[in-house]
Amino acid sequence: LAIDEMFPLFCISKKSGFGLAEAKIGQILSVSGLLFAFSQYFIHTIVYERYGLYGSIRTGALLVAPTFLFIPFSLLLNIPSNEGELSVVSFGYLCTILALNKAFLLVFFANISVAINRSAPAQFRASLNGLSVVGGSLAKGLGPTFAGFIVTFSVSLLREFGSLLMFGSLCLVASLVAAASFLYLHEESTTEAGNTIELTGKLNTETKRRTSHDHRE
Repeated sequence: LAIDEMFPLFCISKKSGFGLAEAKIGQILSVSGLLFAFSQYFIHTIVYERYGLYGSIRTGALLVAPTFLFIPFSLLLNIPSNEGELSVVSFGYLCTILALNKAFLLVFFANISVAINRSAPAQFRASLNGLSVVGGSLAKGLGPTFAGFIVTFSVSLLREFGSLLMFGSLCLVASLVAAASFLYLHEESTTEAGNTIELTGKLNTETKRRTSHDHRE
């Protein structure tokens, strides 16, 4: 979510970005969206078939982190161009990086959603999905604020090198998520958690039945 707000600000910035017009930014986002639409199925299928559900979550988190840090290097590919212009090489590079970023994010979020639903019995899935939606809504609300603050702080602090701090911060957050997925996310633990919740639900149901039966007697 933060990348969607941060990238246009990076492109518009004349101090630490390209100084592009809105029309050119729209072209980058359109082409990267087409590349993402055509590649997402193949990327997700390859990763899932090779690493499985939990391996796909770890792989998606691990691969998305460097894509944030690759974005500022597009400035080096655009050095011969004038301010407000974008070379063909930089344009293609940015479109490819953004498409890969979206694809790896899809791999992470799609599979973690499946894992969440698998880790809980059917009677608790609605509540669990409701909580995840609330968390997603909070993230959508805070994302633009976080992105705007990081861009402002980065440009005021490092000026022409501010893009490194902008996207480096996103890379750091993604790296921490990847590290947490490797350290704490295990198929056995989620299976045991689901079995524990399911067993608790069965015990509660059985207790209610016995209580109801005792009252009738």
